[in-house]
Amino acid sequence: MKCIYLLILIPFLSFIFFIFFGTLFAKKKSKFFGVFFIFLELFVFLCICFKFFRSGNVFYEHLFTWISINRFNIVFSLLLDQLSFIMLSLLIFISFLIYLFSVSYMKSVSIFDYSRFFAYLNLFIASMVLLVLSDNIILMYFGWEIVGLCSYLLIGFYNVNKNNGFYASKAFLITRIGDVFLFIAILMLNFKFNTCNFNDINMIINNITLIHTNHLFLITLFLFFGAIGKSAQFPLHIWLSDAMVGPTPVSALIHSATMITAGVYLITRMHYLFILNPFILLILRISGLLTIIIGCICALAAKDLKKILAYSTISQIGYMFLSLGVKAWDAAMIHLVIHGMFKALLFLTAASLIIYCNNQNIFKMLICKKNVFFLYISFIFGCLSLISFPIITSGFYSKENILFNILQNGNLFFFSISLLCTFLTSIYTFKMFFLIFNYDHDGYSIPISSLMQIFPMVILVICSTYIGFLFLPNVFNVFSYKIFSHDYKLILGCCSGLLSILGIFCAYYLWILNKTLLRELFKYKYICYFYKMFYKSFYFDLLYKYFFVSFYNKISKILYHDPVNKINSLNVYFLNFIGQKIILCINSYLRWYITLTIFSFLIILSIMENL
Repeated sequence: MKCIYLLILIPFLSFIFFIFFGTLFAKKKSKFFGVFFIFLELFVFLCICFKFFRSGNVFYEHLFTWISINRFNIVFSLLLDQLSFIMLSLLIFISFLIYLFSVSYMKSVSIFDYSRFFAYLNLFIASMVLLVLSDNIILMYFGWEIVGLCSYLLIGFYNVNKNNGFYASKAFLITRIGDVFLFIAILMLNFKFNTCNFNDINMIINNITLIHTNHLFLITLFLFFGAIGKSAQFPLHIWLSDAMVGPTPVSALIHSATMITAGVYLITRMHYLFILNPFILLILRISGLLTIIIGCICALAAKDLKKILAYSTISQIGYMFLSLGVKAWDAAMIHLVIHGMFKALLFLTAASLIIYCNNQNIFKMLICKKNVFFLYISFIFGCLSLISFPIITSGFYSKENILFNILQNGNLFFFSISLLCTFLTSIYTFKMFFLIFNYDHDGYSIPISSLMQIFPMVILVICSTYIGFLFLPNVFNVFSYKIFSHDYKLILGCCSGLLSILGIFCAYYLWILNKTLLRELFKYKYICYFYKMFYKSFYFDLLYKYFFVSFYNKISKILYHDPVNKINSLNVYFLNFIGQKIILCINSYLRWYITLTIFSFLIILSIMENL
């Protein structure tokens, strides 16, 4: 297969096109070229799919050698195997649907630079495709960094607001922390294995007697730090909720198919290193569990629609990390794909609701479902899949498989907490749903006439249901067995489903039937304190500011005055001081000069006598 590189080249060339020539075209022509490039990308991908399924082989495509210095070689080679194909399918499919939706979405946004938006979006897609298809970790890191740059550009896209630039910088800097550790891991990998190729490292790992386990531990730990930075996991999760200031289609792309999924993909790709380090797997499980808890609790307290969806993403990625921690790689990847479908649906629906309500506070949106029936149906299917509603949603089967793997590995504590968080997920999700559509009077209607807006949402609704889940066994060849092939899976599915349904009833009771109960509870001082703490995301921003940002500012102030230069300047200060004192001796009196001359002559004679 000699055309895989086109999946990177097409969006990159479209980025170049929009950067240099996009301003020359009107909006209609810009939209035409944008849709043309994404259709071309999809067409090439479908051709690759046909060849991939027909042969069933792993495809390599060596393009050129980038750097070659002695034994250090960086080659630009692409790898298409089952794992990269899963990620590529999700990326291209979701990107295509979001791209189509964006064309219709931009009509409703007053401040929108078409060419700049399409340029950033295409570079984002190209860099993510490069990340996924790379056959070595150095080339993957190159795409990894461009993804971070694109997220910065897209989060701060509405640059008329200064805060947007601040939040974009925050996301960029926080993710750089993980990237530094990933870069160190890459250097250690190359030093120990003399290669950065994934398959070569895997072959060397099989002969583990040649490798010191201490080095493997550090490499795996640094890979973990790199993954949690991109995937917004505890403790580097604080950037994602603030990243919601960007255009909502961008949020949909980041949360469903691109940046957030990169960490899960990295760990799955390097799973042979993590298998050899049980302690790192324990850290993975702990980080995933803490992230699930933090995401659920913060989502319960949040009022902003997009922030609630952001916290739900943090929580769902936590489930994937927990699955990776118990070595259930397939379960994590399947849930990643399913999550990408229903999370894209939720964000695209939220984009339409926010635009026409001109508000994203769930307590103030107050939409009548009769006027927005299509959005109502889309949103409820997204919510049901998010809470893993039993039988009818795809999210039920993927999350139930993760929970089963956790239980099967004997992690009862992790299983119990993650099952409880399923209940919390159901509460905050339907709190959001009931408050948004809690309006009975007829008001303004939301016309959705554009096929480019309807088509992506219809496809995502189907993919969020059991109908969409049926296609996964054929595509990924993972769920070839019966869904409830084990008795424990059937019991677990019933328990998980009952908790989801119970959460819906709790949300309806607290925010619709008996609103006074919450008001009574908030009269207690400690409850208000805890709510404020949850609303402020456990004050993680303040903790980071106090322990890291303030310390950095103090160090930068010290370095700003350059203490080393001050030490070097002491000689200059001393000579200036001596010079000023000597100048005082110049007073034009002859007797003073004669006295100094005699005094100096006597000093020289005394020194000579001692010698």
